[in-house]
Amino acid sequence: MKFYFTTVVLILSMALACKAQVYTVENLKKRVIAKYNTQPDSLNFCDFVVIDGVPYSFSDIENGKKELTAEELRVFLFVKAQQLSPHMKCDWLLILGSGEYQKKKAKKELLSKLKENLNSCASGLTIYDKFDSCMAVVVGGKALNEAESIQLVKKLKAGRIAYIALYQNANPDYYGYRARNGIVEIFLKE
Repeated sequence: MKFYFTTVVLILSMALACKAQVYTVENLKKRVIAKYNTQPDSLNFCDFVVIDGVPYSFSDIENGKKELTAEELRVFLFVKAQQLSPHMKCDWLLILGSGEYQKKKAKKELLSKLKENLNSCASGLTIYDKFDSCMAVVVGGKALNEAESIQLVKKLKAGRIAYIALYQNANPDYYGYRARNGIVEIFLKE
């Protein structure tokens, strides 16, 4: 009986310790630096963020009223607020989301651009210096090397993609030297 009780207590404590990672405003700033290679503190951001179409204040995120999960950070865009509404008093708006509603056509277009880019960099004979002009490929948060990128993209079908995004000005400090050419971030379906 004592062994059973100890095992149950151990399993419960492990389950509580394995709580899903929650993201903070600081995490969001680091992602802006990584994906757009710009300092967010130097920009006039709106005091709210849109997550899957719903606005939340940054203070709600900071004080824990709204917890951000990894799934809500698949779509990660910051756009000129004036493009959305000329009445906004801020310059930049952060838009986040799960990417659930990305259309198959958009996935195919981005996948096609990635294939085109990699094929132009690595046709037939592989010369590693040629990869300097290739985009970085990130899958599930992990930057792939050149060979992994080509192997994945050759076999990848749009139906396996949960969400795909292209970032033109990514930060090489986060994703490697090829990120200066942009990154394609891919989230695969489970």
